[in-house]
Amino acid sequence: MHTAFSRPIVHRNLKASSVFLDQNYVAKLSDFSITVSIPEGESHVKDRVEGTIGLIAPESLRTGCFNEKNDVYGFGVLLPVMLTGQRAFDSSRPEKGEEFLLVDHVKKNIQKNRFREMVDPSITAKEPWPRKEQQLEAFAGLAFKCTYHSAEDRPTMIEVAKELRYMYQIS
Repeated sequence: MHTAFSRPIVHRNLKASSVFLDQNYVAKLSDFSITVSIPEGESHVKDRVEGTIGLIAPESLRTGCFNEKNDVYGFGVLLPVMLTGQRAFDSSRPEKGEEFLLVDHVKKNIQKNRFREMVDPSITAKEPWPRKEQQLEAFAGLAFKCTYHSAEDRPTMIEVAKELRYMYQIS
């Protein structure tokens, strides 16, 4: 979406329910209801803020400006959802002394050496844990890069795809 067209398209609402797998397990995006196209020659587009709370990049909440890095942020929020099986944001987490956003919750647990507790058991049950641990930590690390507070520090989606491909190859 970002590179296939002369004017990049920003999805703005990447979430688990917008991603489907085809018969070959290739991910397909849906729900293009709030996408925006960046005008030719421009770096962003200004539009009303809409989408799912917790998936909207912080700079867009402040400015109403959107570009490709907003989708990188949303993808970074989606990665811990796949890793843990938990919701991207949960208003009940703070009541339990946890972080509201899942990506922050995972980051905090990694810092406390409780990463394994965060991973969905269906992922770790298939193979011995030590073999997967490095790959899963790299996966979480990519989520953190994608959700850097500063959009300029986030990778591009092409860089994200390359990193995911590398993680797959070392498995």
